[in-house]
Amino acid sequence: MKNSRYILLYILLIFAQVLLWNFCTFSPLLTLVILPTMIIFLPVNQETVVSMILAFVIGFCSDFLADGMLGLSSFALVPVALSRKWVIRLMFGSEVFARNEKITLGSGNFTRTLVSMVIAETIFLACYIWADGAGLRPAGFNLLKLLVSLAAGILISLPVAILLDRESR
Repeated sequence: MKNSRYILLYILLIFAQVLLWNFCTFSPLLTLVILPTMIIFLPVNQETVVSMILAFVIGFCSDFLADGMLGLSSFALVPVALSRKWVIRLMFGSEVFARNEKITLGSGNFTRTLVSMVIAETIFLACYIWADGAGLRPAGFNLLKLLVSLAAGILISLPVAILLDRESR
């Protein structure tokens, strides 16, 4: 029962991402994403290959439903899934994997979780903006877009992290 609630929550969050892309395009400098946070909060014991396949499917569904360029989100989300265990090991240590613990916001982990979300979001946005611009935009514009999108994306991803943290307990 708990797994089905977790799956339903991820499906609802994909729809939330689609709504963000369809109705919250305020500026060409802003790309709002919650997908990297969803990948970071996958179960720790999940294999990297399975995480990468899930990232591809989540990205493709998001692009398809948001009427975006098919594959762009998948292209940017798969590296996040590939680096997920490295980020978790960097921020939380290898004992998280040995004890099969969950990524949580509580008990002194808020800063670590926030930094891991920033790393994941940066990887996603760097790939996404680079592929979306295809070398046609100046580097200064792309860097500014990355910084603005990162700041706004983390603010939007915090409630998602809280929701996923509650659901994982």
